[in-house]
Amino acid sequence: MRRLAAGAWDDAEKYAELGAHDFVPARCPALTVLARVRVRRGSGGGDELLAQAWEIAERSSELQRTGPVAAAQAESAWLRGDHPAVVAAAGPVFAEACRLASVPHRAELGYWLAKAGHPVRADGSKHPYALQAAGHWREAARAWDAAGCPYEHAAALAESPDPDDKLTALAALDGLGAEPLARLVRGQLRALGLRRIPRGPLAVTRENPAGLTERQAQVMGLLAEGLTNPEIADKLVVSVRTVDNHVSAVLDKLGVRTRRQAAARAVELGMLPGR
Repeated sequence: MRRLAAGAWDDAEKYAELGAHDFVPARCPALTVLARVRVRRGSGGGDELLAQAWEIAERSSELQRTGPVAAAQAESAWLRGDHPAVVAAAGPVFAEACRLASVPHRAELGYWLAKAGHPVRADGSKHPYALQAAGHWREAARAWDAAGCPYEHAAALAESPDPDDKLTALAALDGLGAEPLARLVRGQLRALGLRRIPRGPLAVTRENPAGLTERQAQVMGLLAEGLTNPEIADKLVVSVRTVDNHVSAVLDKLGVRTRRQAAARAVELGMLPGR
């Protein structure tokens, strides 16, 4: 669950697969994590895994299990545009979370209900999902970024009416491989009248000599300019931790150990102009 939150989805899948098969008490959360990765990537099979997780959660009648599964089902339904299914998944468990005064579950489930157009009472907490449900996307984005949750940070930023914020969110989503939400954001940008919208990550990555994503190539360019990680973070409006992860991925894909070597290798591959 921690790796999922950090955007390290390959690691999240690896650990969740172990939990789903080898450790019975972890089976429900493991299935939920596997499902959320697949839903967010649009890779298929997520809803089937959630159905299995729900069977376990429902038998337990414990909010710690039903809450995450219901939230994942609601997210999946919202991404495919099925608002009635969002309400069906989130509504009953949201009522239970309110009864038990469970802020995290109440905030997340209330957020999905609000996204589906189902009115909910103001949460009153400062949980990022509660802030988003109340329309405070900027404050929520800051909170998610501070918590090290890149997908949620991008999702909150995408709720901005400003095309520049949406473009920043889109770059982050493409970097994560979050195709379903990225597709929705592209649609929003087209609706706002933007003509030049970045292409999806698969086309960009295939064309990059080192296989860098669009965001990684952006970080590579700033790194080559001599910017430090905090300076890059400030320029891209993300956390230093997020930049640390991007820089590590860039060095790994270029097969080098230092920033200087990375810049030199990028010039060799034609990714940067020679100096």
